Amino acid sequence: MSTSPPSPDALAVVIPLLVPWGLPADEAAYALHGAVTWRYLAPRDPLFIQDARVDAIYFLLSGKLFQERIVQHDGVQRDGVQRDGVQRDSVQRRATLRREAQAGEWLGHYDLLFTQHYSTRARALDPCWLIAVQAAPLSRLISRYPRVRERMAPLEKIGRLRTVPAFGRLDLTTLAYVADACQAVKHQANTQLYTADDPATDFMVVDHGQVLLRRPGERDLGVGNGMAFGYLDTAISPQVDPPPAYGHAAITTVPSIIFTFPRRTLFELTNLTPETIAPRLRALADNALAQVTVFSDYSAEERQTLLGYMSHYHIPIHHLVMQQGEVGDSLWVLMPDSQATLYALESGQALHPTRVQGPNFFGELALRVEHTLKSTVQAEPGSHWLRLHMDDFRAFLRDHGYHFQARMKLSPEAAKRLGREHARQRYGFLMPEENLILFQRRHPLALFKKVFFSLTLSTLLIITWLLLNSQGWLSSPVYWLIGLLGTISLAQFSWGIADHFNDWLLVTNQRLVRQEKVLFINEWRQAAFLEQIRNIDVASDFLGNLFQYGEVNIRTAASSGSINFDFVPNPARVRQTILEQQSARQQHYQASSKLVIQNILEDRFGLRLHLPSRVLPVVAAPTIRIAQTWRERARAFLNFTRHLEIRTADRIIWRKHWFMLLGRLSPPGFVLLVILAILIGQAYIPDDLRRLITPLDIALALLGLIMAGWAAWIVTDWRNDTYEIDSKQIADVEKKPLFFSEQRRTALLGEIENIEVNIPSPLHYLLNFGNVRLQTAASQGEFSFDWVPDPRGVAEEVRRRIEIYRYEQETNRARQRAQELPDWFEMYNRLGADSILPQPRLDS
Repeated sequence: MSTSPPSPDALAVVIPLLVPWGLPADEAAYALHGAVTWRYLAPRDPLFIQDARVDAIYFLLSGKLFQERIVQHDGVQRDGVQRDGVQRDSVQRRATLRREAQAGEWLGHYDLLFTQHYSTRARALDPCWLIAVQAAPLSRLISRYPRVRERMAPLEKIGRLRTVPAFGRLDLTTLAYVADACQAVKHQANTQLYTADDPATDFMVVDHGQVLLRRPGERDLGVGNGMAFGYLDTAISPQVDPPPAYGHAAITTVPSIIFTFPRRTLFELTNLTPETIAPRLRALADNALAQVTVFSDYSAEERQTLLGYMSHYHIPIHHLVMQQGEVGDSLWVLMPDSQATLYALESGQALHPTRVQGPNFFGELALRVEHTLKSTVQAEPGSHWLRLHMDDFRAFLRDHGYHFQARMKLSPEAAKRLGREHARQRYGFLMPEENLILFQRRHPLALFKKVFFSLTLSTLLIITWLLLNSQGWLSSPVYWLIGLLGTISLAQFSWGIADHFNDWLLVTNQRLVRQEKVLFINEWRQAAFLEQIRNIDVASDFLGNLFQYGEVNIRTAASSGSINFDFVPNPARVRQTILEQQSARQQHYQASSKLVIQNILEDRFGLRLHLPSRVLPVVAAPTIRIAQTWRERARAFLNFTRHLEIRTADRIIWRKHWFMLLGRLSPPGFVLLVILAILIGQAYIPDDLRRLITPLDIALALLGLIMAGWAAWIVTDWRNDTYEIDSKQIADVEKKPLFFSEQRRTALLGEIENIEVNIPSPLHYLLNFGNVRLQTAASQGEFSFDWVPDPRGVAEEVRRRIEIYRYEQETNRARQRAQELPDWFEMYNRLGADSILPQPRLDS
């Protein structure tokens, strides 16, 4: 091979190689001017040495190089054997990360990204030409274009592999080469990955999905996310050629993504023997699950079956697995010899963090019911976890029997919370992520006031009946009168009871709701978000102090935003509960912001963990079925409100209820009916008279056309008046037909302070329509969605979108702050380095 460079300008050769990484060509040429050179290596010449600082990365243009890492480990004689009569300790050396670099590959780039030191030593096997790119200017480019990291290294695959327990002890550089060597293959359900007679050439790990291992004469063994398979029953060197047969078959049960590693290559890169590490990890998982009290009534075989529906994680950094305020969806099992930190709240105040050791478990209530978490759990670096998602547990129950749910053993506290969650389900308007904190009806004294008339009338009737009976004055008319008055008294008593139990004040972890309702007559519901509440006033009079009740007045930032509830038992407790939930809400937002910042920084530095939450895929929503039976067709035909709500991908449009349209159509409709009656009546009058009223027919026809046009105008005007909501704002649109006026009032979802629902009459109850008022603190004031169908559903849809909007706003603010943090750190490090100046030498 010639020792002359292949091209006089190395920079011109390397720029096209850097552009696919996402670096602008002109920017890279400017930054790397004078920093790119040719380098020639003869056979056996070293390129770089292990543990040296990365001063350059290299592109191999031609030839081959060999890389390896030399690791020293403790080789102490532990079997009691003596050499030369002396017990000796020894330090042994072994080679790992052995690989051949081919032409067209980069070298040292993973070390630049992850360690800043060469993790291997490299020497030429053939005459080689390389392009050397100095590390310092390239690092500055990478800091300006952080997305370059994702193209320099397979960061997403590395982020997943570092959470696989089998690779938990590998460093990032080794994982990068392992990621290059493995394939992530997507398989459909019921795919045969290999048979028992196939040669064991590959080692496999479930990235996402489930695999069944079938051995003749044994139970099927399930393998979930992060679990390894494809290993032999007895340990054997991966370098044996030809490899022996697997001895078992592997079949996917659901659509799955499988990481496939050539056994020989994996051993050369990591020195890992699948037959050693994989069975040990499986045994550790079995042992950890056996110590979970929830499943203590399950047999060993049943727990092994359940394990196939679980995910196994290795978490290499501090990572939140559960966060206070979020909806719990999984049981988390901390495995033996692992640690975590528990952050709990009590009465709205944060307790001191508590270090917990494995085996331990958290969130078992999620397997039974959706609920919000009361504490935060942070995994410590190097910890191992099992995770059972509630949907995977439901799939386990469907596949193996629902009696397994009855055999779960919940702690007394979890069982108590389960009872509260079941009680919460009586209030269907609550969202899944809402946790019922306080439910309060009025004081019994308010009930006494409502039934006072009935009690008084009943008492008088009883006294009257006793007096008349004692005097023998009872007669049939008297019986009828007393019966009628008694019926009135009983009706008023029943109404008072129903009216009392229909009125309540409710506090969740997100909002406060007040309801005033008269059964089948009217309903009024107010709601305010906790973070929008400004003042909570409590007042009590003499009787209130005596009987422990008072009035609670909650004010928000809206000009008319006030929620009052009288006869509240222990109003101070209600006020304290609201304040505690406000504090917890604020802490939840702060924790969410910190989590967003952590995720962004992990992404930027290539440290983001990829933890698939479920083993089984999400089941697609059932498609809309066309009504087949006559009852279904009749019900669909009579559903007159189906055109009043229009849903698109992001927007919902509501129109006023059709009953309001009928009211506006009454005048022209009545005139048209009169005209039609006159025209029909003309068939019964003589022909001579009919000819005389021909001008009247013409006038009636013109009037009918005018009335039809008026009706068309009303219908079009009704269709044009809409209430709209999307992911950012609400809109009240009033538009006249043709080219007449149009008025559109809008408000951002974040400006809405209070939501009120009003169903004012029995007719509104019967037809299920009413008014929704949205109060804002902005100049727009109040938005009123009048006469909308299903007003409760409209209010809850608005509330749900407000919650999503506010969460996204907090996330965006945290994301903006996080985007600046790496630049701050870079300047801090730069200034810190510049401030370390050589100290003057003081000579005596």
